[in-house]
Amino acid sequence: MTLYTAEPLDLSRLDTAPLVTVDAEATRLQMLGVLQSLWDEARVKDPTLPPLEVLGLRANPAALLNNEFAYGLTLVKEAINDAADSLRLARAVNGALDHLTASYHRTQRQIIVPATETTPAVYETDAELRARAQLAPEALADLALTPGGYIYKVRTAFADRIKDVRPIRRGGGHIELRLLGRSGDGAVDDATVAEVLRAFEPEGMTQSTDILSVFSAEIVPIAPRLTLVFGRGPDPQVVAAAARASLATYAASLHRIGTTVYREAIASAAHVSPVITVRVEEPAADIAGDIVKAPYIDPSAITIETEIV
Repeated sequence: MTLYTAEPLDLSRLDTAPLVTVDAEATRLQMLGVLQSLWDEARVKDPTLPPLEVLGLRANPAALLNNEFAYGLTLVKEAINDAADSLRLARAVNGALDHLTASYHRTQRQIIVPATETTPAVYETDAELRARAQLAPEALADLALTPGGYIYKVRTAFADRIKDVRPIRRGGGHIELRLLGRSGDGAVDDATVAEVLRAFEPEGMTQSTDILSVFSAEIVPIAPRLTLVFGRGPDPQVVAAAARASLATYAASLHRIGTTVYREAIASAAHVSPVITVRVEEPAADIAGDIVKAPYIDPSAITIETEIV
């Protein structure tokens, strides 16, 4: 069975071509060339004028004004490129991204945690909103519902509880949705699973030929155990704390359905200065990704030992 990763292309990682080329030095030299040309024309009309080089470019007021103008032109070019980026799904952020996704992708930023009397609401991140917006066309009714369409609808309607969805085609019209929650280890309770399934019951919410089933992803708990090797001098507790924080950040990025956990990547995440090398004692081998499973590393389950050499 073909593995459908259900992860849209991360446009924010791609280089975008600028509308105008920004090169401050090239602009300065270009403007200086224009100044030289105009000065030469003026000398033809008035031969008493000295060559521009005689005036000294560093102290010449005309040359200084030329440099200032070139600098201002560079800022204008940068502003043009920044404005262009705000109109690109790959580069737009904050309010510009909200406007872009609502206008062209019919996608609004979802509330993850509602506001209270004392705290403001927590919304999905730019990366999450951008990823959903990329999937929006796949949820259009006239295109039928693709795997990406299922992801879009679930992550839109249940943004406060579901952070990852994996559609799996089982054959014979059977579609299985695996869900990963936002809280704890990501296991989704039965009530939410039933609610997601009911959301696809109305006419038009799914293809008439699809037989849909919904399950929570199977959680694979992982408790890394590592040994940090470094020289004498640094406080081992400080180094271990830094490695733990770095590894916890990396672990959060692994919390997705189908992710493969590589021992080498764990060692790399924990390799902070002044560590010489990292030995990964657990897991003993790479943990292959599975379309129905999601790895989970609880930061409190990370064991870090130190070895001074």
